[in-house]
Amino acid sequence: VEEQRNRGMAYAFARGLVASRSRVTRLDPLDEVEFFNRVDSLFLIRAGEMPIRIDHSLAYRHRNRRHYRYRELTPQELTAVIVLLDHEMFGPWESSPVTEEIAHQLANWNQMVARCCGGPLRIDDRKPMLARLSENVPFALFLGDRTEHELEVFVLQTARIRLGLGIHENLSATPPSRLDRLAPITIIEREEALPGGLDAASLEAHLKSGANKELQLLHDRGICRVVGSSQLSVGIDFRQLGEAALRSLVEIRQRKGFVIALCAQAAMTTDGVALERFHVGRADDPLTANILGIPIGTGFVQWAPGGLRCALAYPTPVQTAKSLSDTLRSRRFRRLCKRMGRDAVLTALREDAEDCGSPVEVVLSRLSRSERSRRGPVEPEALNGVYEDGCPWSGVIARVAADSRLRYSILSAKAGSQTVPEFVRKFNRSPRRRARIAWNGGYILNAELVGKLGLPESYIGSPLGLIVSQGRVLSPPLFDKPAFIVSEDRSLGICRVSCASGLSARFGRAVVEFPAESRNPTSPGPAPCFYDLLYPGESFPGNGRTIVRLVGARIMEMRSTNPGEAVPVLPVGLVFSFPKRELPEGWTEGRELTLELNALSGVASAIEAGPMLLAGGEVCIDMDGEGWTTSNSIRTQAARLDYLDMRGPKIAIGLDDEGNLAVLVVNGRIRESVGATHVEMAEILRARGMRTAMGFDPGGSATLVVDGETLNISPYNRDYERNVYALEPQPRAVASAVVGY
Repeated sequence: VEEQRNRGMAYAFARGLVASRSRVTRLDPLDEVEFFNRVDSLFLIRAGEMPIRIDHSLAYRHRNRRHYRYRELTPQELTAVIVLLDHEMFGPWESSPVTEEIAHQLANWNQMVARCCGGPLRIDDRKPMLARLSENVPFALFLGDRTEHELEVFVLQTARIRLGLGIHENLSATPPSRLDRLAPITIIEREEALPGGLDAASLEAHLKSGANKELQLLHDRGICRVVGSSQLSVGIDFRQLGEAALRSLVEIRQRKGFVIALCAQAAMTTDGVALERFHVGRADDPLTANILGIPIGTGFVQWAPGGLRCALAYPTPVQTAKSLSDTLRSRRFRRLCKRMGRDAVLTALREDAEDCGSPVEVVLSRLSRSERSRRGPVEPEALNGVYEDGCPWSGVIARVAADSRLRYSILSAKAGSQTVPEFVRKFNRSPRRRARIAWNGGYILNAELVGKLGLPESYIGSPLGLIVSQGRVLSPPLFDKPAFIVSEDRSLGICRVSCASGLSARFGRAVVEFPAESRNPTSPGPAPCFYDLLYPGESFPGNGRTIVRLVGARIMEMRSTNPGEAVPVLPVGLVFSFPKRELPEGWTEGRELTLELNALSGVASAIEAGPMLLAGGEVCIDMDGEGWTTSNSIRTQAARLDYLDMRGPKIAIGLDDEGNLAVLVVNGRIRESVGATHVEMAEILRARGMRTAMGFDPGGSATLVVDGETLNISPYNRDYERNVYALEPQPRAVASAVVGY
């Protein structure tokens, strides 16, 4: 979808350029074909391979590391390349003339501004805009496609407002000394026009000698000035503006001024800039509409305080421009401004945006709470950073002190799956229990994998590793992957677990011992033996024996084999193999067995996941040794987990030498965070004092809940087909969860 959308937007922009040229001159059809071929070639240019892949980027979807250069650009930035191709083929554009409009017929300033939007307003921040225009501070103006009207509203009317004149009063009668006290209005315009637009020279000429004498007066006295921009792309790209325009913006910022942007796409391309901005326009395409959080075809006058991102965590937004506008007009914001001062509140919002990236509603809620609020046993902290290659990451780390005396339980869904918040809500229904921290558990066979493996639906939700709950083994280890261990004395540990030391299985009074030497034999002897998923073959010998296949500790399938028959390996659980007529009494399909692992004793709770990240304070990732790269493990991975060069949403836990626990979750698949690799997760935890660490089920399953609040941003929504552009985040349903209470 992303690739089709990016190509579609590029071709639509290219077609618009050609159509605009065709209205003023006849183009050679062969030149048109050549131009479109060149645009198409932008999506074919490769530059070797990428050192790091991004989970759910186009490279991930194609399962390759090919480095296509266009993927480094936003759709808006790509338009600059297309403009260069257009200029190369057909030459630069000529500036369009300024179309005169009569704005005075409108009753008031609010109606004038609404007319700039071209549609019903769904974001209406005209009040804070008017308040700022009333202050005598400089501002920059990026014009849209209604030049004369926009000059009337944001240049002439601003001058009248600052001089205390009425909407129709003439500026010419104002004494020059009063005019000269007006702060400058800097119009930043392109040096080379886009189709249908102005260039800086034409705008300068219009202001100097145009029909509007009041504009000419303001220009002549230096109150309204034009600065050229070297930008080629749509929107506002500060890297393309050029030295003169950037110098002007720096001066405006130093004098506590602001920006008004009416040009298309500006609301998206200036998000997060450390300049106060007002975006004015209409959402004419799905991408703009979804980032702003308003319907297509509706207008917006949006206030963006300096340093704040209006849309957070796109495409699973936790904040849109619409919700930000509602928050900044809320009673809570007004109360805080009255109590703390408006500048102090905006400073707090800006500092959080730099350090944490929280939704503004969350920051205001924190500011509203009493400073005396009691701290709990779990201390969450927002984290963010930038990798050496310039990619951003963000997440949360939650710390639990060793002396907190929290208990830990492993919860499993009895049927199907449920989200971690649902696990927590159900857990809290029991008297005298309150979950303080919870995160998703280990790996399972989901419905997609069950379908790929051709298994019955009864296999959906099958655990793929060790689970111990209340001292009972619900599922044995299948590889040699790590597990989070809670001992009976409540001490915590992380270590690799396997069935290499053997195990026993009991039903009723009958106990069957499976010693270490009976594991994964290629030629079974006269005694019972067993197979885990580290068995290297695609099938194991049946040869007249009775085969018992487990899912967790439950007997899922029993079959008698013929001499010479081989049994296919299914990546679902342990397999017991008994000599003919030696099947224990009472063993039937559906029975739950009591399993005991020879290498595991004194364990109250445990859950296997992985990979192992740290041991002794050193990175110890071993995907081969733990079994991740075996065919059996790969067949159970909805997404390849053995890749060390794949960034995506991740979750991991770590322990330091004192037994303090840290749960780290790094967001991914969102604009502000590319996620992390396994190695990067290990390094983040090691930098924070962890000595041992392991990963848990990543991607959309990664969920961290503290005191009932989900702290990470899920990149998932089960209704994703309803809107491929943006939907609110939802934790993915999982089969198990770890709860500290």
